[in-house]
Amino acid sequence: MQPLKRVAALVKEARIRVHKAIALAASLGLAAIGILWAHGVDESPSGDEVVTDPAVPDKTNETLLPKSLDPAARKPAAAVLDQMKMWGVGQHVTICFVDPAPAVMRQRIARAASGWAKWANLVFDFGPSPDDPQMCEAGKTYDITIGFKGSGASSYVGTDSRHQDPSMILGNMDDPQSRVAQDDKEFNRIVLHEFGHAIGLDHEHQSPEAHCSDQIDWPAAETYYKVHMGWSAQEVHDNLETLPVMLRPAKEALKISGFDKTSIMQYSLPADIFKDGRQAPCFTTKNYDLSPTDKKWVAGLYPERAEGQVAVKKAVLTSVDKVFKDGGVPDDERKAAIAKIAETFNLELKQENTAGRDVNATTIQKLEQNSSGANSQNIGTINGNVTFGAPPR
Repeated sequence: MQPLKRVAALVKEARIRVHKAIALAASLGLAAIGILWAHGVDESPSGDEVVTDPAVPDKTNETLLPKSLDPAARKPAAAVLDQMKMWGVGQHVTICFVDPAPAVMRQRIARAASGWAKWANLVFDFGPSPDDPQMCEAGKTYDITIGFKGSGASSYVGTDSRHQDPSMILGNMDDPQSRVAQDDKEFNRIVLHEFGHAIGLDHEHQSPEAHCSDQIDWPAAETYYKVHMGWSAQEVHDNLETLPVMLRPAKEALKISGFDKTSIMQYSLPADIFKDGRQAPCFTTKNYDLSPTDKKWVAGLYPERAEGQVAVKKAVLTSVDKVFKDGGVPDDERKAAIAKIAETFNLELKQENTAGRDVNATTIQKLEQNSSGANSQNIGTINGNVTFGAPPR
């Protein structure tokens, strides 16, 4: 066999072994149940480049939706509500490690995560010692808890993290000898991506502004991910199809538009799955750092003054109210649902019904209290549409 052909044969054989190992791990329950996301496509995927949805999906949003909401509107409504899961402006988000790991590895994770803190009015609190980021202690509560058991990486979104243990998985990143630990760029990329979720950001490639679904050759995509990841056709569509989110209230409030293929929240997508190969707008190689839009996003969600975040929440609540109206929810049920949402996201509503009218309400938003003592904000809901007053001085 000629040398080049021999090399190609060895590479193919190695890839087959990796793919079989991934499929076996999944069949044994070693991978979390849920949607898998491929981080790397410029090389054959490995365990360090695979991220899974959390094993127990968060269902909070589904319980907040009115029963009478049109089925077609339920997924968009839940997706809009995801944008409410922000931490408070200036909040100290407490973070600990569930599983043991060398101090040097915990330091690397804390240092990589701090990339977000440069642009957000938010504090990642890893404990009193920068040289020894804290382990979780029994009986204490933390906002984000990090574990290493399991394949790949995953994180709950924003404040959902509070009720999960662990809330974030960083598989193999406790081992200084692991492949990912030997690659600083890859290590930082994965940590930044997962902490992006932990502070409330979603994926970019399934944005309605990306139109990736229109560009994908679906039979080719199903074949590619079956070979490389062991995915079923359904998993391929779950991973790649554009999400049915007609409203992007947070982006609108922050005056951010367009598809950002350079975002750290964007997965690399191979040329093989697109009709136009590398010419497809959604073809993306790995992104290793925050993009300018990522920085603008997080600065808008966590600005210097709390009222900036209020504007985002206003946009989200107004959009939710519109989805409920358009989805055929009767007024009384819609008002009750809005009140429940307000309670869930630390909004206190006082509603008064008047004959022949929609709801008139005075609302007070209780932002997360932080070390600087952030002020509360005045918010109102008039005639069923959410409006926000000026914050107290």
